[in-house]
Amino acid sequence: MRFTSFPEGGQETMSTVRDCPVIVCDGLSTVNFIYSGLDYIHGGQLKEFGQAVADFVQKFEEYGARLVFFFDGTLMPVKNATWIKRRSNELYDAIDLLDQLESGNLTASSLGPNRMICLPIGIREVFFYVLRYVCKCEFRIAVKDCDEEIARYAKNMNCFAILSQDTDFVIYDSASYNRHRHSDMNYDSDSTAEDGDWTKPVRINALSRDFHLRLLDTRPGYRPNFYYLPEKIASFIRRSNVKNLQAIAYRIFGNRAYTSLIRDSIYSYDLTIEDVDATSVDDKTGWSRILARAKELCISSNLSSSIYQILAFSIIYAGSNYEDYRKKDLPLTREVLSNLRRKIYGILLYEKPLTDGERCHYVEELVAGSPDSLCPGMKVEPLMPSEGEHPGLLELWDGVGKEAEDRRWNLIGEVLKLNKVQLETLRELEPRLIKVVITLVYVIVRIMKFGCY
Repeated sequence: MRFTSFPEGGQETMSTVRDCPVIVCDGLSTVNFIYSGLDYIHGGQLKEFGQAVADFVQKFEEYGARLVFFFDGTLMPVKNATWIKRRSNELYDAIDLLDQLESGNLTASSLGPNRMICLPIGIREVFFYVLRYVCKCEFRIAVKDCDEEIARYAKNMNCFAILSQDTDFVIYDSASYNRHRHSDMNYDSDSTAEDGDWTKPVRINALSRDFHLRLLDTRPGYRPNFYYLPEKIASFIRRSNVKNLQAIAYRIFGNRAYTSLIRDSIYSYDLTIEDVDATSVDDKTGWSRILARAKELCISSNLSSSIYQILAFSIIYAGSNYEDYRKKDLPLTREVLSNLRRKIYGILLYEKPLTDGERCHYVEELVAGSPDSLCPGMKVEPLMPSEGEHPGLLELWDGVGKEAEDRRWNLIGEVLKLNKVQLETLRELEPRLIKVVITLVYVIVRIMKFGCY
């Protein structure tokens, strides 16, 4: 699927729709589109990329459109299996490249555009900076499924279009004037609207199955003409009865047990279903207020989505591509930073109430240590800060003034076991260096004091 473009006569169309039509952009798709053609290496062309982003936004503003960007943030636990599979495949690809590099057989074709696609470190930060401070664009971090949030926002705000490379938006009933341009077919939302919303998810399931060969002319000596496939599938669905999903499941998958999957697929794209917050908590301890504030900060990109993930779901994801986990000359990153992560979990979950029967909290770590280390994840117990040292997350996030700043640094000193001189040295650093230096200080102090991590 190509990057979504304006319909023919888009400028005139927008001027008749509203004074300032809003276009919702899939952030990751936009980054990939703008950066396409450049090297996927660490230390990439950040300055040139930043200018390209500004030019991209300016082009739409010249047409009178306002862009709103959405970025993937929180990964919903129901997608764990998919995430694990993708990260594991990437790790195996990395091992293959590392073997070629060590043997001296690495070639240019091994680093082709579709191999180990990993945007340079800093690209996301540059993109955020340019959008916020240069282009003054609105952008949000998704705290649920990003595609669903984009579609729901486009529908609720009556947006002009959605820019994305994801075919899911063909299914959603979202933007009123969107148009998706494919490399293999054109989708016309008006001509297919009469099919009914339930047919779109089913059509996508049908397109991905081998059963469609039976819909085409496969007589001996004839090759199936896939040009007519979408039309044949649409005809099959029109003749089908939505009340008999079992028959549809059997025809598509050859198994009636898949009925529930088709039903769930239909419901997952129905934006009329009320959006329920699975992280909402009804308690008297203040934890619900903490979650609500964390969600606000995450959406506005003022809080890491990884932190919100730990608070809301007690899980963390970290898949690394460029570490050879088979070698033992150096300790694995996962092991080196294990206790530091547990200390961070302790700070984040210090105020979370235990449920009946719980002795302590646990965080599931999906942190790469080998291709097989992600499944299943490892559950670890947080290391809580000392009694009286934690001022509370709301104070850590929103507290102002010297006293609030002192409490933040005292907590860091207590967690890292630093003396006053070391702590004051850290406080004098530029903000952009603090996180990196704290990590290095932690590792060095652990080695010097304990000879381990």
